[in-house]
Amino acid sequence: MDPKPYTEPDTESGWLTLAGDAQRELDRAIRSLLGKTLPPNHTYCAHIAAYLNRAAYGFVVLRRQNLFAASQLMVRPALEALFRISAVMEDAGMLYRVAFTESMDELTMLRDSPNQGLSQEIAALEKQWADTKAAYAIALAGFDLRDEKVSAEALARAGKLRPFYAVQYRLYCKHTHGALRVTIGG
Repeated sequence: MDPKPYTEPDTESGWLTLAGDAQRELDRAIRSLLGKTLPPNHTYCAHIAAYLNRAAYGFVVLRRQNLFAASQLMVRPALEALFRISAVMEDAGMLYRVAFTESMDELTMLRDSPNQGLSQEIAALEKQWADTKAAYAIALAGFDLRDEKVSAEALARAGKLRPFYAVQYRLYCKHTHGALRVTIGG
C-alpha cells in the first residue's frame, strides 16, 4: 500500500493537526531513547528534544484554545532550543560552550543577588562547573572547548540556521519582550 501523499494544510486547524501529530511522534521517539547510553552531545540533544516536545505541546494546546498571543510566547524558547540542538549536532564542542555560558550566567546571577547568604550555593555551583569541565574534557576530547560564552545568534550560525535567527527569532523576541508594537496589537 502506497503512503498517502503529503499535502500542505490550508487551514489553521490543518496545521494544528499536523503539529499535534508531529508532537506525538517526537514524544514516541524520545521515549525510545530512555535507558540508552548515548554520547554527551546526543544525550543533550535528547533533553532538548524533550523540551521542544513540551513547547510544541503547549503551543498546540494554546492555539486550540484560541489563545494566540499566549501561543506566540512558546515560539522563541523553541527556536532557541532548535539553535542549540542544531549547533551541538554540527559541532559537539558547542555543548561545552553552552554549558559554560549557562554556568557563568548562573554564577553571575547568584553573585549579583541582594541576598548575601549565598556563598555555599556559589561554592557548590563553582565545584559543579569544575566537575562538568573535567568531564567534558574527557568526553569531548578533540573538540574545541573554549571558555567562551555563546549567543543565540552564534548557535544559529553554528547550526546552519542563521536565516531563522534573522527573521523568525527576531520577530518572536518582540512577543517575549513586550515590544510596543506587540503590546498595542500591531
